[in-house]
Amino acid sequence: MKILAVCGLSYTYPDGQPALRDVSFSVDEGETLAIIGPNGAGKSTLLLHLVGLLPILAGSIKVLDIPLSIGTLKQIRRIVGLVFQNPDDQLFCPTVFDDVAFGPLNLGLSLVEVRQAVGHALEMVGMAGAVGRSPHHLSLGERKRVALACVLASTPRLLVLDEPSANLDPGGKWELVGLLKRLVGPKIIVTHDLELAGELATQVMVMDRGEVVALGDVKAILSDHGLLAAHRLAHIG
Repeated sequence: MKILAVCGLSYTYPDGQPALRDVSFSVDEGETLAIIGPNGAGKSTLLLHLVGLLPILAGSIKVLDIPLSIGTLKQIRRIVGLVFQNPDDQLFCPTVFDDVAFGPLNLGLSLVEVRQAVGHALEMVGMAGAVGRSPHHLSLGERKRVALACVLASTPRLLVLDEPSANLDPGGKWELVGLLKRLVGPKIIVTHDLELAGELATQVMVMDRGEVVALGDVKAILSDHGLLAAHRLAHIG
């Protein structure tokens, strides 16, 4: 089943800078797509479109065959869960419980259902013991886990992560890789970390200057040194 279909998506910032140029791809149920590319490739701009945080100026986005529009935003955001690169962009409440409960409460769940959703999400990310703690007293790795729990608590069908391993030490990165491997369901992961992409992805999409320059099997893409070097993803030489 196709969970996401992006067709001909283009976007230009108000200052006239093109950010996306005719981007097309799809994600099937059970697939993990890694999106890689140099800084300024348009990767994060693309993710913001998937949850309607930037307007569609040209092209289309469909989630489970539902066209993304102002009228379907609430429905789309129930299906697609976005985890930001910086966890502090998602954590703003006094306690971990309050942050993770925010999404389920907005979905109209009962208090009992909210407590169950929060407990389950924190258990999934290994943070069950932090329920009463202040997010701002947690380490970066712990905050990243709680930010992920905030999204998981609303049970999205498609999980989207922007640079999940950014600023983590090697131990923290591999703990995160193990956690993401255990999460069932389709994912989109934007990353500069080719090791992480190789461990988690089934498909890889390379972007540069707002365009899709390659899309295919993870092993084929990540073993193409010439392709990676041409787009500043590997050493030239």
